[in-house]
Amino acid sequence: MKKYLVAFVILFEINFFFSFLYAQQDSVFNDDESLLKVKKLLPAGWKMISTNDTLIIEREDSVYVLSENRINAPESSETRDEINKRIMKYGRLEKPGLIFRYYTKLDSSEMATTKELSITLQKIIYSLPEKFEIEHLIDKFAMSKGEEIYIGKTSDEKERIENYYKEKNKLFSEIPRLPDFNSEKYSLYLDMIIGMEDQMHLIYPYEVSGEIFKIREILNENLEKIN
Repeated sequence: MKKYLVAFVILFEINFFFSFLYAQQDSVFNDDESLLKVKKLLPAGWKMISTNDTLIIEREDSVYVLSENRINAPESSETRDEINKRIMKYGRLEKPGLIFRYYTKLDSSEMATTKELSITLQKIIYSLPEKFEIEHLIDKFAMSKGEEIYIGKTSDEKERIENYYKEKNKLFSEIPRLPDFNSEKYSLYLDMIIGMEDQMHLIYPYEVSGEIFKIREILNENLEKIN
């Protein structure tokens, strides 16, 4: 009898814990009408959960993701079936989703200050190659692939490139980030999208990219898009 009582108490505590956890997950959008609307409009097989300062829109089933830089790549003769087989052979299984950090919504004054400082620092960063006299040292092939690489031949050129990256990285770390969206009560910062095909990733099944595109439309139509 005592064993059954202990088991019952443990089972009750586990159920209570998960009930509390799910209540916590739902709390961020249950008191926010715009987020609640987004949750209800998600495609079938998708869910929205929140933990601490993170909000996740996640697909129940996984997809194959293959990282591949296709920026300015020559046209391929591969069929979609051949691409899919390659993705499944060399790719990795991942949970598709959009991952946000969220905080109390910035007011208009905070938004204006953040935007002004961000623009100022970006202008300074943009002028750094001229400041360090390294504009002519950029690798044009790397630039065509979306990368910024400077190549110096002399010790002086290498030193200027090193100083450029140091100052650039320092300034980048000081740029305050604007939220990507504002809901009724929160500012949301998109940290990651997993499962959407682009110039750096191939996805199988490809249809998941369309589902994520639809979710982004839902976000744009029901939240205030900032960034």
